[in-house]
Amino acid sequence: MTWRLDYDKKSDFDDVSGHWHLEDHPTKPDCTRVFYACDIKLKGSVPGPVVNFVSKSALKAATGWVKKESEKNPKAQPNRSFVDQSKISEL
Repeated sequence: MTWRLDYDKKSDFDDVSGHWHLEDHPTKPDCTRVFYACDIKLKGSVPGPVVNFVSKSALKAATGWVKKESEKNPKAQPNRSFVDQSKISEL
């Protein structure tokens, strides 16, 4: 699933986009690997250490819940009722 910044909303970012990728685990049946990638472009000039801090903090916030929540109910199906189907190509 891919996503991007909603340009109609006010943001401190110039651009943000990313994706989630899932694939079967190569050695553990009934397990899935989850990959997350995100590209962030901040407005203006920002020192490298600040960019690194923001990136690491955002990564933890975006992914920290995945393992815990997925292991609560491993056979659960996602609730897609909140997704605007007109803004995605495939789900």
